[in-house]
Amino acid sequence: MTIFIGTNGLSYAPGNAQDAGRRSEQQDSFGFSDPADRDFMAHGGLLAVVADGMGGLARGAEASQIATQNFIEVYASKNSDEPVPQALRRALEGADRAVFEFAESIGLKKDVGSTLVAAAFVGSGLWWVSIGDSALYLFRRPRLTQLNHPHTLAARLEQMAERGEISAQAAQIDPDRDALTSYVGAGGLIEVDAAMRALTLLAGDSVMLCTDGLFRALGPADIAAALDSAGDGQSACDALIREALSRQLPHQDNVTALCVKIGQA
Repeated sequence: MTIFIGTNGLSYAPGNAQDAGRRSEQQDSFGFSDPADRDFMAHGGLLAVVADGMGGLARGAEASQIATQNFIEVYASKNSDEPVPQALRRALEGADRAVFEFAESIGLKKDVGSTLVAAAFVGSGLWWVSIGDSALYLFRRPRLTQLNHPHTLAARLEQMAERGEISAQAAQIDPDRDALTSYVGAGGLIEVDAAMRALTLLAGDSVMLCTDGLFRALGPADIAAALDSAGDGQSACDALIREALSRQLPHQDNVTALCVKIGQA
């Protein structure tokens, strides 16, 4: 088990796992910043990124890889004076631009895209940014909380139902509920979810980033149970992927999980 000591007296035990599920291609990507760079860790923290290439569009695997790689590279250029939220936004803009330019280069302008969720574990706490429907969870015993909001048609429909503009039934049966309303590669960020302030982390917390292949297979109680029983981030991710695949869903999507267990240094 690899443990990194942060500048805030906490330790971070990260892990990752993924599986193609029943898909012919793995279109999820993930990455971490370099925790061995102590100077960068002091102001940029430990960065975790998950991206999910959009299966309904072309070249999803390349889109997620480009998005992840460019996000990490741009964030790594952060200097000590740049606020973390600003660096995360700049990295997201860089990822969007890189995927858009890739699509243009192969004649598929606006037909290539990816979700992206990123979390930075810094001395002041947890900062994040996301676009699309990949999820960011905090498990603080005994409660599991999703920290980010999905950019899907379903989310918009449910808001319309709450305002009385459509019926709850109409919102539930819309055939395009799963369509994304914002994603990396559109050539401009339409909707972005980001932390307004740092979330203070406590020893015993678990933070997980995952693609929809996980949370469509497992409910919140299943996810919470796996995070609660795992001793570190890697065992948590292994257990979550194993449990998702055990459901044997006929259309199991690619599934990816990154987890960071927080401890006392």
